Amino acid sequence: MNALQAKKFIKLGTAIRYLNDVKYKMGASSAPEPLGDNHVVDNIRLVIEITKELKLEGTLKAGAFGKLQRFYKNLQNVSRTETTLTMEQAQELHELARRIRESLLAEGNNRIVYDLDQTEVEAATSPGWPAKLTVGLVLKTPWSIVKWLIGLIIAVFILGVTVSETGWYTRVKEALGDEAPGLENQAPADLSDKK
Repeated sequence: MNALQAKKFIKLGTAIRYLNDVKYKMGASSAPEPLGDNHVVDNIRLVIEITKELKLEGTLKAGAFGKLQRFYKNLQNVSRTETTLTMEQAQELHELARRIRESLLAEGNNRIVYDLDQTEVEAATSPGWPAKLTVGLVLKTPWSIVKWLIGLIIAVFILGVTVSETGWYTRVKEALGDEAPGLENQAPADLSDKK
């Protein structure tokens, strides 16, 4: 599939999505949807034209597509006197868009088309691990976070050294004696108080 055809599928999907969502948009905002100026009528026109251009025979023969064409002609006539879509029309349009979408998905074997540039294609098809590791993450990290992490490491080190030099830590190590891992080969410490 070439990029131009993929873009047509994306445009078709976007137009169908708009027609499907008009009902919800009107219900949520309680405001009528404009018919003209790249709104309802133009999106119906796009669905009809692109479906014909792409020669999607299954969808062209579907009953919902014929109803959409009649609905489009009706709205073209109505848009000369009315400027907005009624809620009843929005509900009918929602149902037609949903059925046409199902027809398109069935005709496309449930394949969904995305427009990817070359770097996205390479990322999606790469075997997994990068060819080389870089320090790009560190270079992109804000200085405040880097300073905080360095300060945290220094504080933990100083705390560890300070605790290891206290008398109670030495007594805990000796009390554990042979039970403490890593202390098996050490000589016993002098426990006498030197006061």
